Amino acid sequence: MTQGQATLVAAVIAATTALMGALAAGAVALRNETRRRRAAAVDSDRLALRSQAANLFVHLFQLQHEMEWLTWHAVNRPGFLDRRLAAAYESAVHAVYPKVLGAMAVLASLDLELYQTLQPLVDQLYNVEGAIGELITGLSHRRERTASLRRLSEYHSVVKTIYVDFPPRLAEAMQYADRRYTTG
Repeated sequence: MTQGQATLVAAVIAATTALMGALAAGAVALRNETRRRRAAAVDSDRLALRSQAANLFVHLFQLQHEMEWLTWHAVNRPGFLDRRLAAAYESAVHAVYPKVLGAMAVLASLDLELYQTLQPLVDQLYNVEGAIGELITGLSHRRERTASLRRLSEYHSVVKTIYVDFPPRLAEAMQYADRRYTTG
C-alpha cells in the first residue's frame, strides 16, 4: 500500500468513526429529548388532574359554607333565619350546583377512578343539602317553623363534620394524582 492509499484509508476510517460518533450522539440526544417530552406531558397531565380536583373542592366548600352558615343561624340566631336569608341560601346553592356538576364531569374525563372515589363525597353533600333545602320550606309556615329550626340546627354539626373531613380528602386526591402520574 502506498502512502497515499494509507492516508486515504486512514481518512476513511476517521470519517467513518466521526460519522458513527455523530450518529450515536444524535441517537442519545433524540432519546433524551423524547424522555424529556414524555416527562413534561406526564407532569402536565398530573397538574391538570390536581388542578381539577382542587377546582371541585373549591365548589364543594362553597356549598358546604352555605349550608353551615344557614344552620349556624338556626343554632345561634334563629330569629334572623327568615325568608330573605332562606332565599339567599337557595340562590347561592343554585349557583354552585352547576359548578360542582361541571367540575365532576371534567374530573371524570381526566380520571374516572378519582371521579368514582370522590362521587360518594359529593353524594353525601348533595344529600345533606337536599335535607336542608326541604327543611327551609317549613320556615315560612308558622306551625312548622319551630320544628324546622330544631331540625336545621341538628344539621349544623353534620355540616361542620363535612368541613373537617374535606381537607384530608383533598390531600388524598392530590396524592392520588401524584402517584397516578409518577414518572420513572
